[in-house]
Amino acid sequence: MATSLATLPSYLSVADPTSRLLLADVLRAAQGSPTAQNVLGRVELMAQERGRPVVVEVSKSRNDLGAYSFDTGVLTVNLQDINGNPNANVATLSHELVHYMQENMRLPSDLLETEVEAYITDFQVSKELGYKPPHREFNAAVQRNIKKGFGPFMRMLRKQYPEDASLWNTTTHDYKARLHFIIKDSRTKLATERDERAKKKGTIEDMRDAGYLKSQIRAYRQDNMPKIDARIIKFRRLIEWARKDLAVLSDPATLGPARAYARSVIRRAREFQKKFARDQVARIRAI
Repeated sequence: MATSLATLPSYLSVADPTSRLLLADVLRAAQGSPTAQNVLGRVELMAQERGRPVVVEVSKSRNDLGAYSFDTGVLTVNLQDINGNPNANVATLSHELVHYMQENMRLPSDLLETEVEAYITDFQVSKELGYKPPHREFNAAVQRNIKKGFGPFMRMLRKQYPEDASLWNTTTHDYKARLHFIIKDSRTKLATERDERAKKKGTIEDMRDAGYLKSQIRAYRQDNMPKIDARIIKFRRLIEWARKDLAVLSDPATLGPARAYARSVIRRAREFQKKFARDQVARIRAI
């Protein structure tokens, strides 16, 4: 797993040279975490099976620590706040790589348990490296809640990911009903956006007929069309993913393993929470 300053392992690909250096530092720090090393080893095997590396993009946005897009397959990490401490990003990278590995499983795309699994991995890596996220970060708040108990932990995740649903305590009927609503609601919104686009296109034609300057027409198009087109793409994707999820829930061959996965993740989260609580009590008694 070791990597030089100038290169990354073959299963990761980063275009920007500066970003490669930063990510190489994170990978070296990851050698101090057995959990992170396990994740990286599994990712390497999976990348070999797929015949392509994981493309990583380093973001300077402060909105998210990291993200993995199931639509594009691109993993994004924010290394802006690294400040000479690569440990700060090992947990985040491990978290997002867990999502990369989940792509190989036929699971509902909005399954809350996928986030639970990623956060438990995140916590384990942080614990092994002795890293505590800054108080202001969402990860710190999640860790505070899991110390309180499994219930507060799950309630916080549900609040953070309101669009996700939990499979371990939800009936298949209710889950399907939710997906059918998403499809119906997205179709309605998609139709509205298409009508709006047609109106804007009509305005552009009126501007041409009225003899407006090309620069004015171009400015009107740039001010209006990209926003509408982005919303159209969003609703199309929601419909596409909801249909895929319905297919997973409708097939016993995929529903059974998905439910088993959800139960195993929740069991692992409960076990981790209990251990977290025991460790905290032990520290208090040692004072």
